[in-house]
Amino acid sequence: TEANTTFSLTNTEFIALNKSLFGIGAYAQFRDFKFTFVGSREKGFSAVYEVKGGQTQTIDDILDTNFRGREYYDPLAYRTNRSDSLPITSEKIYLDDRDASNNNNADTMTVFSENGDDSYTGRFDTLDAGVYYTIDYNKGIITFKRVINTNFVIAVSLDGGLPIMIKDKDDKDYFAAYELKNRYSLGYKVNIDLDDEDFLLEIRKSGKSYFDRNNDGDKDSNEPTYLVIFGLDLDRNNRIDPAFIDLDLSLLNFLDDTQPFVVAPSDPISIEFGFTAAEIATLSNPDLYVQTSPSSKYTIHLEYKSEVKAYTLGQINIVSNSEEVYLDGKKKRKGVDYFIDYETGFVTFIGDQGIDEETEIKITYEYSPFIGGGLKTLAGLRGEFEPNKYFSLGSTCIWEGAPKPGEIPKPGERSEELALLGLDTNINLDGLFKGWLSSKEISANVHAEIAHSYFNPNNFEDGKALVDDLEAAWSTSSISLDEESWSLSSNPDDLTDSRGKILYSQENYSKKAGPYNEEINHLKDEDRESLVLKYDFSNGSNWAGVMDLISTTPKDFSKASYLKIWIKKENEEKIFIDLGQMNEDRDGDGVLDSEDLDGDGLLGDNEDIGWFFNETGSDTSRVGPENNRLDKEDLDGDGELGSDDYFTLELSDTFCEIPSGHPRNTDKINEGWKMYLVPLPLDDVSWEEIKKRVKHIRIRLEKGNAESATIYISELAIISNNWEISLPQNISDTHYLQVCSINREEYGDYTPPSDLSLDEDDNEKSLRLRYKFDAPDTGAATYTFSQLDYSNYKTLKLYVHSDAQHSSDTFFFQFGADENTYLRVYKPLDFSTWQTMTIDLEEARTKISEGKDSFDFGGLHYESKGSFRLTNIKELRAGVLTQGA
Repeated sequence: TEANTTFSLTNTEFIALNKSLFGIGAYAQFRDFKFTFVGSREKGFSAVYEVKGGQTQTIDDILDTNFRGREYYDPLAYRTNRSDSLPITSEKIYLDDRDASNNNNADTMTVFSENGDDSYTGRFDTLDAGVYYTIDYNKGIITFKRVINTNFVIAVSLDGGLPIMIKDKDDKDYFAAYELKNRYSLGYKVNIDLDDEDFLLEIRKSGKSYFDRNNDGDKDSNEPTYLVIFGLDLDRNNRIDPAFIDLDLSLLNFLDDTQPFVVAPSDPISIEFGFTAAEIATLSNPDLYVQTSPSSKYTIHLEYKSEVKAYTLGQINIVSNSEEVYLDGKKKRKGVDYFIDYETGFVTFIGDQGIDEETEIKITYEYSPFIGGGLKTLAGLRGEFEPNKYFSLGSTCIWEGAPKPGEIPKPGERSEELALLGLDTNINLDGLFKGWLSSKEISANVHAEIAHSYFNPNNFEDGKALVDDLEAAWSTSSISLDEESWSLSSNPDDLTDSRGKILYSQENYSKKAGPYNEEINHLKDEDRESLVLKYDFSNGSNWAGVMDLISTTPKDFSKASYLKIWIKKENEEKIFIDLGQMNEDRDGDGVLDSEDLDGDGLLGDNEDIGWFFNETGSDTSRVGPENNRLDKEDLDGDGELGSDDYFTLELSDTFCEIPSGHPRNTDKINEGWKMYLVPLPLDDVSWEEIKKRVKHIRIRLEKGNAESATIYISELAIISNNWEISLPQNISDTHYLQVCSINREEYGDYTPPSDLSLDEDDNEKSLRLRYKFDAPDTGAATYTFSQLDYSNYKTLKLYVHSDAQHSSDTFFFQFGADENTYLRVYKPLDFSTWQTMTIDLEEARTKISEGKDSFDFGGLHYESKGSFRLTNIKELRAGVLTQGA
């Protein structure tokens, strides 16, 4: 039967094994012959963690923009005579979280900004002191103990005065002054010895810790450090004063300086060193305190050593009780000397273990991976022949390996095999010669052993591993096409023309408005419903639209690159997509329409009748009747209609990635469908702000050559690139690099490399770089990941296809630790078919060890930079180098 056991070989010199196993063991003896057999599944893969203990060196750079945000507020920010308002004797703090579902105890209030220019009416909760906030009555500083989201509204009443709004829902620049941005986190529970001579905290700009006024690279007597300039080194000893570091909260606190990175002409430091107006402008970064998205100018450089009691093994899912922990060779006891978290692999030492910088920490353990070839199997046989106590002959055979994976593995997920063969003998010569040697005062024992091992680091076909299939080039945020999610939209702020109808399937418009779903889509072999926009402009109208909620709180699409849409239409109507935040007053009557007639937040009896759409000059309709859900204009649930702040994209033919006449795989794609891939702008100022707070999406149609028609949408998504684009020049219409993923299913004219083993249904994908440079330049796309080891591999192969329009251009592929440590390989783009780039890793390793950082081999040009090592691969980079426009 199978059982838990430990298999151990201790009497051999070259073959030593100690494993936690689950399997079968057998022992047999016949006369002078003994046999031991084991067949098992190991509980886990074996690993050893070794490290020097004691202290760890932490080096960190904190941007001046990375202050503790939305936590500390100064309600007296705009008081010219601040001291007249201190100390504060009483306060009330009101918060509207803009969630209409939790307003049972909220009060309706209208609050104003201190300058009277802004007002807000909402449902406010009165916060409990000590639970949700604390206040320093002498300084007037509020510290929130709860999360403050970007769209929250906060008002403060001091000493019985009227509530003053100190935070608005839109993060306008005026309200930025209330938020204190003078506290910086130094890390999580940092353990810093401020008296340690190795402790260093500096403020740096362009790598310098002092104001290099003459730009000569040398520090002169009239060039103070930034610590002195920004008031952190009052005693001028070139070290930060301890008073500015709060070790309990792990904070750098500029204390009373609420705008630490602003230098004024009247500041004592300006007078002392005679800073000019130009120098003061250079030193200051006032945007930190008046803008919501300021640019960084300084870094806070931190270096310190601290005692380390917690260590991570680098693996998760540790086999329970498989670990053995040693400090300087002495075994430690679990629960007494250390704790271990088997799920995360964290080991924490208890109490004073005397760990210092010379302590040798060794932890052996086993882990069960979630990926890879699975747990290993071990089979072993040991035979011994011992005719007497003076002579023995033994042989050992062990095989250990994991099942061959069904798919090509990645470098860190490969399955290994190990085979061991050994022969050993022990001879007691004194016993064989019946004591004759001992009578001569001679003692002799002979031990002989020979062993051979075979190790296969990767048992997949020919040792292959998949570096990357390039099929994860995109991250997709899909927009629901369920008809229940979409309803009639509000009127765009630049459209005053009358609205047309969006019809429901078979219902009269006066009873129910569209859109609706229909079982039709662009893929032939999938059952998927499309969103149907059936419009009618016969009443002399020129536009119609529908909208959906992406997120109740603003969603950040800063990394988004494209909007993708599959659409079927037959006429020339214009189609626009709006992204951002939009007025939810769909019928423009100034009333927050809802089916919730009694305001209890529930769909009661006789309430599922739809809300009444009664826009002036348009036909009336019901939105959402008899659908068993509570319909209302307030999509984001914040209890108000909101306002417009959006960006518009047009589905122009320029962005039609797959037009109707495009070559396509007719077995996959239905006729009449087009796919648009609309790039989101990288250099548009208005999108720069809107992309960080997107809540709504709106599709609107403007009249073309038909008064009525039907449009089908079967896919709608916002696409973000997992490959980061780097391009030295400004990206524009004439100078750009685009990255996207193409596949065999959607791109019928895309043919994968011929030597790939693909099934008919495999939707194989490739990464596509599309570029246009108006001058010689280099552009690249970078994909980063956790560290991988390529050192066990001989070659790296990738497939490259070019349209050969610019044969003087060059493609390059690089891999390494970062942009300063890599191996780069070049290939001219003088071909128009699939080409195989075979990068010889062994040759590269040899050449680099010989000190050659540039060489040619196998028709490719190689360049290395920095201390490139195949054991430390953290990024892939694909790019082009052009010689002309």
